[in-house]
Amino acid sequence: MNRSSTIHAALGLAALAALAGCPGASEEQAPYVPPPQTVIGQAAFDVVPPASACTAKSLSQPWGPVASDGSVLVVADTASFRLLAFAPIPGTVSGPAASWAIGEPDLLTCDDPRSPFLFPQAPSFAGNKLLVTDTAWGQVLIFDPVQSGSGVVAPSVLLGAAGCVQSGLSTPESAVVVGTKLLVADSSYARVLVWDPVPAVSTGAAGATDPTIALGQADLVSCTPNRDGASRGAGSLFNPSGIWSDGTRLVVADTGNHRVLVWNTFPAADGAAADAVLGQASFTTATAAAGAGGLNGPTSVTSDGTHLFVADSGNHRVLVYPSIPAAGTLGMSATAVIGQPDLDSHSPNAGGGTTPGARTLYNPTGVALVGGALFVTDSGNSRVLGYRPAVP
Repeated sequence: MNRSSTIHAALGLAALAALAGCPGASEEQAPYVPPPQTVIGQAAFDVVPPASACTAKSLSQPWGPVASDGSVLVVADTASFRLLAFAPIPGTVSGPAASWAIGEPDLLTCDDPRSPFLFPQAPSFAGNKLLVTDTAWGQVLIFDPVQSGSGVVAPSVLLGAAGCVQSGLSTPESAVVVGTKLLVADSSYARVLVWDPVPAVSTGAAGATDPTIALGQADLVSCTPNRDGASRGAGSLFNPSGIWSDGTRLVVADTGNHRVLVWNTFPAADGAAADAVLGQASFTTATAAAGAGGLNGPTSVTSDGTHLFVADSGNHRVLVYPSIPAAGTLGMSATAVIGQPDLDSHSPNAGGGTTPGARTLYNPTGVALVGGALFVTDSGNSRVLGYRPAVP
């Protein structure tokens, strides 16, 4: 398998999912969030990323939210086939050097054939464990304990079988642990899988466990988008990508349906219906739009328990909502926007095309809250931006 061709193919599929549709305009306004204080992956906010780079300070098409355990920040340097760890967590700086690389022998190597990654993205911490999805190889990798220095290390647990089966995975976009549960956005199989408890044994090995619930499908062996496309509704999914949960509420970025679904009580059965939706006026529509109430290929969600942050990738912005929508909510307006001058705008880099600035975004794919700051993975600009405070 050619690593470069595979990564570009995977990025192309993700971009198509995020950019599908034709956003409309709303003329509504929202507070324009102040510029970020941190840029990771580039030397300055207005630097156009090079075609390729492999240094302790570079990022190449990072994908998905960053992760932190409070002392280290981990970024998926996706097109460089590695994770970068920053310790301490970068503050108000530009172009900090990573402390070590996960998946490569050092900070100057980006294509070691021994690497466990081909398309790593969306790292997350669960205590002393680090979880990473690899969309190209259809796997979730769990490292226990987390590496504290550069090196090629095999994961402790490797999840993902071939085909539409209970433990099958196809382009998994994110994996998070909430309490005793592991949640995986199994994008191409149009479902979110829930394991309870978190698997301690790799798929296919003796003692391996299957997931207990499949959201978006009627059972654990169905994998078609929107349940064959005939029943888009509160219980269906199409290329889900981002997940957030506090153990009670569950929020999923349903990328292909241009919406975010909310369960205010954690679902307990296959295909359980969501009770609120953002980005659409009903559970049966899937229209890409801009404006305060529109979404176009959202890929990542997070919350501080009150506000909800959504990476609205196809509109090249991050939306901030004043609350997690209550049951029965069909569409809700955002109250702030990051990456655009107003809610009517939705062009790459706020109309600058491939030229970034401090206030612009180009296909953001990750939002994460770390120590009171909001970190946005600005994939098209090959950088991560840090905003303090997180809420304007």
